Amino acid sequence: MNNSTETLLAARTSLLYRGNALFQISICILTLYFSGKAFKVLYRRSVFHISTHQLLFMSIVYADFHAISYGFLQAISLYRSVVFYDDPVMIMFTGYECYAITWTVGAAKMLMSFIQTALTIERIIDRIIPLVPKLKPFKRQGLFLNAFALTAGISTTIYSYSEGPTGYKLASCFMQKDIPLDRVLYTLGMYFALSLLCLLANLTIIFSIFKSSKKSFNLKIRFNFQEVKNSSFAVSLISVFQFVAMTAYVASSLIVIYYRRDIPHEYFHNIILCIYTIPYGGLCLPLSVIYCTKWISDHRKIQIVQMTNTNRTETMDGRMSQLKNAWDSLAPSTPTKKY
Repeated sequence: MNNSTETLLAARTSLLYRGNALFQISICILTLYFSGKAFKVLYRRSVFHISTHQLLFMSIVYADFHAISYGFLQAISLYRSVVFYDDPVMIMFTGYECYAITWTVGAAKMLMSFIQTALTIERIIDRIIPLVPKLKPFKRQGLFLNAFALTAGISTTIYSYSEGPTGYKLASCFMQKDIPLDRVLYTLGMYFALSLLCLLANLTIIFSIFKSSKKSFNLKIRFNFQEVKNSSFAVSLISVFQFVAMTAYVASSLIVIYYRRDIPHEYFHNIILCIYTIPYGGLCLPLSVIYCTKWISDHRKIQIVQMTNTNRTETMDGRMSQLKNAWDSLAPSTPTKKY
């Protein structure tokens, strides 16, 4: 065997590579496990608007789709690393073998991005509607936004992989060469811009939620307003976690592409695996849905108890004094006449 073949075998059979592959597979398994719990939480607790509920449900479905396809990719790569540890031919892959699975992983990744974009668009719409009296919430908003995410994700993947499979020899299906470099850079650039814009939009929404307030003596109005604030904050926070992972992945990928000739071949694949942060975002998604749903439910109980206690202890004189102070603060001040 020549030096390049020995280097390839050493890299593909190293403990670092196998440990990294096992770690990635375990992340995918945990994603599926916590997704099951998140589905149960979404089914049993109604804390989000129906359109938000639909989009959150589909976002977990797409994350599971990515976990299954990406976990399978890592599993077949690990299998060849163990079984064909001394065969430099069989341990390799070809572009034809990898095309279907890499296309599927790429589609799942784009669907995860665009469904979070759809959630961000919905948050923006929900913030605009209260400011424009003539606008009303659209009942099928979630279905249309999911259709947008599905169409955009599949279309982007078809464009990226339109050149078809190649006969390249690959150390792993994750190192596919089916996409020309210019298309890789174009897709990463679009992915980065989309992730960064949505990240900033969600952070802006979170900031505006903390700044907003609604004073009313109607307990139902106050309660509903607080519920909307809590759900908007929770969904925006969920999207922030996703877009941080996506932005980190794209930024790291661009750096690796720029310095790819300076990275030793035996470390290149492990570096690519380490910077691929999409599985971590997929794992955070069901966990954040479970936590935020529980937080909203607990906050709702606390708020009901507080309002009930306030109504029980409040006297008629105290209530009239509150109303008088509120009316006085809202009344326009009149200048004092000087004689």
